[in-house]
Formats: sequence, structure tokens, C-alpha cells
Amino acid sequence: MNSEAPFKVWIFAFLILVTTSFLNTSRTVKFQMNTLMTPMNSEALADLVNDALGWASAHSLSVLLPRKSDESNDEEIWKNTHMPFSLLPNSLPKAEFEKAEELAPIYNELVDAISRDRKWLKKIHKDVLEGDPFTSKLIQIMEEMEGLPQQDLCLGLHRSDYMLHSPQNERPQLLQVEMNTVAVSLGCVSNLTSKLHQFLLKRYSDFSTNDTKREDHSVSSLIYDYLTSIGIENPCKDTLDFNLPFNSALKSIPSALAVAHQTYGIEKGFIIMVIKENELNAIDQRLIEYGLWEDHKIKMVRMTLRQIHEQCWLDQDLKMRIGSEKSASTSSIASIVYFRAGYSPDDYPTEVEWEGRKLIEKSNAIKCPNISYHLAGTKKVQQVLTEPDQLERFISPSKAEKIRSSFAGLWAGNDKNAIAEALNNPSDYVLKPQREGGGNNFFGSEMVEKIEQSSGKELSSYILMKKLLPPKQNSILLFSGKSKYGATLSEWGFYGCYLGNGKDEVPILNTYAGHLVRTKFEGINEGGVTTGYACLSSPLLVD
Repeated sequence: MNSEAPFKVWIFAFLILVTTSFLNTSRTVKFQMNTLMTPMNSEALADLVNDALGWASAHSLSVLLPRKSDESNDEEIWKNTHMPFSLLPNSLPKAEFEKAEELAPIYNELVDAISRDRKWLKKIHKDVLEGDPFTSKLIQIMEEMEGLPQQDLCLGLHRSDYMLHSPQNERPQLLQVEMNTVAVSLGCVSNLTSKLHQFLLKRYSDFSTNDTKREDHSVSSLIYDYLTSIGIENPCKDTLDFNLPFNSALKSIPSALAVAHQTYGIEKGFIIMVIKENELNAIDQRLIEYGLWEDHKIKMVRMTLRQIHEQCWLDQDLKMRIGSEKSASTSSIASIVYFRAGYSPDDYPTEVEWEGRKLIEKSNAIKCPNISYHLAGTKKVQQVLTEPDQLERFISPSKAEKIRSSFAGLWAGNDKNAIAEALNNPSDYVLKPQREGGGNNFFGSEMVEKIEQSSGKELSSYILMKKLLPPKQNSILLFSGKSKYGATLSEWGFYGCYLGNGKDEVPILNTYAGHLVRTKFEGINEGGVTTGYACLSSPLLVD
């Protein structure tokens, strides 16, 4: 990428097209023109892209490539490329960032309380079961566990996802898209993305020096122009620390697992990470594994649900052990089973995987999450919580008021009035099933077709959500070493860690644990990063 050729088509567009920005959280979106146009800009952008790609390679901001058909699954072939990422961060009103940060521990508390009310979970999912075999199976397993000894401790690693909603250029506010309670991912690589942006902005933040090398000055000018266009007045090294919030996910997630392991009380035990076969996002997972060992000297073992069924067993105290059933060593005991798979029907191709899940639930190991925690993250739970007095069942009225301020419009899939409105205005709504992982929602004409072809019972397994209207920003996104430019939308995730036993008034751990930004081009409904639809980014806070 040493030539300016790849950038000629749109480099000048990058410099002159409007960039949507938030100049003040109490003011409407304002557009500013970018007027810096010098012959060196395309070369400067190429240099900036090369620096970013080099940093990503050197710091494991990476994703594995799918195996080719002629490559054996048994071969340890670690072919990878950089995670898709935005070249520069995206702006977010500081007040909205702080609001989501404050909500994270409250959402943690809410999810834990919901997970311990299994009668309520069964009741609200009653209409979902006939049209959704997967959720029905989860409820069935939860019912099978009733009456059996239960591990009171549960570790929650959550992420609440939001989008900025700004209809008719009103003051933008973060509204919740979904609550993720199982197999929450991308925390570690999100931390690395924040570090990448800090590196780029600070390396080229000598904005006031005129005697630097021409190429450096050109890159600095490009970045200076970008920062001012999104609302950073007079940017400099001393102020960037306040605009680039620290992302603690790389440390917070392993630390939460370590606290749970220590609370379990088996010094020489280990943690199981439940994974998919041929997992492409393995590097994000490995960073947790290595952080656990390097900082806490705790071993993590990666296993599929099938491997757990075949290699693990329960002793008389229901402790989960791995290896020979003759072994009584504490080193064979799993203190925690941490799910990074198991959230999709695709993760259970045979009954063997379901038996592996049941073995985990029956065990005395701390689950992250257990089956009821998993169910606490369904879209149905999210929808029912918007109904009057439901939040107050689980948290105080003052906390409920704060949580309610983040709700979008949600209705049951069999709500006739809401369905009629969606059919009349299909561009304003999204139809969502009880699924995690993306790629399952219905928009526009596909939503209309789905509604018209589905029975009332099937629609009961869905929820209807009012489509959020986020403001756009022009961004440069990098996919497989190539940069693309255009109008983008961002989704903002906030991690939380919670460890409690359901008895003590004060939890063992309840904290905000970092953030995630996923940016995609306007018009793309899918949001997966590892599947190449969206890019990682980081927040640049504006007043």
C-alpha cells in the first residue's frame, strides 16, 4: 500500500465530505466541512493505514481465517488476518458514555435477580415455546435441574448493546438494542482497538509543530482535521486522554474469572472454556486464557460440548472432573465452566452436545452462565421488562427508572396492534427471534413476508422492536488489508461482571468492565465482526 492509487477515487471525498458530529450532547447533530486538500494527503493516508495494519499484526488484533477444504482439521494451522477495524475512532457524547457506564452494574444486578426467579422465567416464555424449539429445550433443562442440588454462585459476564437514537436530529441518546448474557465476546480485541487508536492519535498529535517531516506533518494534519470535524476543539496530546476512555476489558474479564475461581476454593483446579469447533475468534478467547495464567496463574482448558460429554464426569460431591474417574486429585476439578459457545442451535448438532450441557448444569462448578442466566438474556425477557411494574419486581424503583430510560419500543410478536403498525410501516420496525449472535432478524420486506407467512403461535416466539435511528459518520474501515470509505453507523456495547450467590445483600463482584464499538456501513443489517459485516472501533468522547 505504498502507492496512492487505491485512495485516489475517494481520498478527496474523505477530506471534503461532511462528517456528522456531536458538538454538544445538548445540541442537535451539526455538519462541518472538511477543507484540507493537499497533494500529500493520499500518501499520508496510505502511511496511516500501513501503521495501523502493522500495529494490529504486532499486537494480536487478529482473527483466524477459515480453513480451506484441503486443510485437515487436525493440523494446527494458525492462519490469521487483522480484525476488521475502523482506522480512526467514532464520536460519542460523553454524557451518553457515562450514562451507559453507570447502568452496567444495575443491569448486572437485574440479570442476576431475573435468573434466580425461575417461575417468572417459565411464565413469560410460555408463549414462546411452541414456536421456538431451541428456547423450549433450554426451559426443559432448567426444569430438569429443579430439585437437584444447585451451585448458588453464578458468574455473569454481560454486555448491554446500544445504538444512538436521534430522530429528526433530536439530541442523541443511547437506547438498548439487546442484553447479552451468554458467550459475550470481543472484549479483549476491543481493548486492543482502543489501544490502536490511542497509538495513532498520539503518535501523530504534534499538530502545532511546523518543522516536522513533511509526511508526518501531512498525517498529523489529516488527523487534526478529522478530530475537529467530530467535535474535538483544539486537539493536542494533553487533551486526548480525556477524549479516549480507558478500556479495561482485557484485564477485567480474566480478573472476574479469577475472583470466581478463588471464591470456589480449589487452589489447583482449572477453568473450562466451552468453544465451537474451528472457532475463528480464538485469538480474542486466547487473550483471556493467557491473561488468566500470566496474572493469576490459573489454567484454562478449551473444550467443545462434545468433549465435555466424553471426557468429564461428576464425583459424589457433583464436582466436575476431567480425565480418569479414578483420579482424586484436586488438579482435575473444574471450578468454572465459561461459555464461549452454546448460545445457538448450531452448537447442538446432536444429542451428545445437549448431554454435555446437562452435565455442566448438574455439576457443582460455577457456571458462566448457568441455564437460567442464559434465559435471562432472551429477547422475550427484554420485551416483558418494558411492561409496567416488571422492573420493580427485581430492582429498586430508583434503579428501575434509570434502566427504563434506556429502553426502546418493544412489543410481543403476537401483539396485533403492533404487528398492524409494522406492516403499514415496515421500515420502522425489526422482527427479532430469541437468538444471540446476529444474523437472525427480519427487516423491511423480509419482515413483512415473515409476518404474513407465520402463524400466530410462531409469531409469539418473536418480539417486535421499533427501529432506532442513529446518526451517521463518515469512516474509513479496513477489511483484509483494504480500506473502504463511506457513511457508517455504530453500535456501542458496555461490559459488566457480576458474582453473587443470591443470598448476600452485597455481591462479591459487581462492576463495569469495558466497552465495545462495532461500526458498519449504512444499509448493512448484519453486524458480525468476524463474519466481515462490521468493524471494531472505539469511542472518542465529545462534550
